[in-house]
Amino acid sequence: MPNSYAGDIEQVQLGVDTLVGPVAQANREEIEKLGMQWIAVCCGFWYDYSLAGGEARFGFDFDKHTLTIYDDGQTKNSVSTLAQVGRAVAKVLSFPLFPQDENDTSLTISSWFNKAVYLQSFVVNQNEIFESVKRVTGTTDADWTVTHENTKQRYEGGMALVKKGNMSGFGKLLYSRAFYPEDPSNCAAKAQNELLGLPEEKLDDATKDGIELVKELQKRPEPALGTRATHEWIFLEGKKYTRDKDCPTMVELEYTRANSAEGRADFELSFSLRNINLQALLRRKYYDAFSMQPKKRFAYSVSPDRRCNITNASSST
Repeated sequence: MPNSYAGDIEQVQLGVDTLVGPVAQANREEIEKLGMQWIAVCCGFWYDYSLAGGEARFGFDFDKHTLTIYDDGQTKNSVSTLAQVGRAVAKVLSFPLFPQDENDTSLTISSWFNKAVYLQSFVVNQNEIFESVKRVTGTTDADWTVTHENTKQRYEGGMALVKKGNMSGFGKLLYSRAFYPEDPSNCAAKAQNELLGLPEEKLDDATKDGIELVKELQKRPEPALGTRATHEWIFLEGKKYTRDKDCPTMVELEYTRANSAEGRADFELSFSLRNINLQALLRRKYYDAFSMQPKKRFAYSVSPDRRCNITNASSST
């Protein structure tokens, strides 16, 4: 199950617009090239995580009691709680791998090979979420400052930040795009909840769980809009690498797949360090995540303008 817990993988334009679709598609293709099978989990946004994750996601700032509503707040998204996603994944993996014989029509893990499993907890809009928040917190409209923002303008603003290397704009573009009235992230018609025996959940219970997550997620600070961190970083093979503002750190990258020319070409795309696609590209292009057997080494450096550079360092011994 590659890391593509998101909306409908068949909503291609939505994936392109949010930047995550092409990377997820490439990962699935890589799995198939290796002779393996994949199962995508199409669950929509994680409801509790998104509610707790700050103004850039579902629009809520619980400390300031402010809410940004996309357009009129009426566009619905299919969303899932973290618990519901866990139940769905566990259920799929609990089935036998293959049918016993040609007459066996029961569900198996292979039923989802190279397909998506679809699930949801709720199909909601921001207005409905706001009503739930007020019930759970015991607040009223008078306790909140509510503003409205055009989804397309918000998306364009987030994308502009990302293009400048400021990934604080990613959440804005991701969530606002999912609430486009003409093409929202809504895969309710494909949900397989009944097939998987998933329970019905109560919106207010999930909202309560989300609000309880607020303080936990605040421990993972994101850069403020328009700012740049003094230290920049990447994660590689589970280790966090940083660079000082004035002294780039060299990281030797285990590489097993293509030649150096392909490696350099990939990084001519100049992804910034905070771009979430960087991790996926590193994993997909620069080392074999399955065998983990290095054959070549490449030097990875960060230039002062926050760009990524790959150079052929040496062959491993």
